[in-house]
Amino acid sequence: MSRARLPTDQLALSGTLGDHPGRYANRANEPATCGDLGKPPSYFTSTEKKIWKELAENVTPGWLTKSDRFSVELCVKLMAELRAGTIANQAKSALVTLLAKLGLNSSDRSRIQVAPAKIKPDDPFAEFGAK
Repeated sequence: MSRARLPTDQLALSGTLGDHPGRYANRANEPATCGDLGKPPSYFTSTEKKIWKELAENVTPGWLTKSDRFSVELCVKLMAELRAGTIANQAKSALVTLLAKLGLNSSDRSRIQVAPAKIKPDDPFAEFGAK
């Protein structure tokens, strides 16, 4: 089985995109992601909203974006079923796969590269620099 295709943003951060520009030429017009993950949908139950917030807090900062909301929504629904003890075996398998794709296990998290956090402009210590 072939390796999963890495996101272009991840390739750019790792330097691979610059090292092999011809290999990724067909990705020139790939849509860009926009915005952060945001708040849970209003129609979620209180339990599902708690799971959404838990997932958002546990994921690598800057990794999940607005474009990932549908996947996160499905993950939250499946996690709620798991915790309620009503999840079917096939759904449990789908949850494990989805968690991996979202970078929520140790081996898949090791493949994630995100831009370093920037210092807020109103930070009084910004003049000293971040190292």
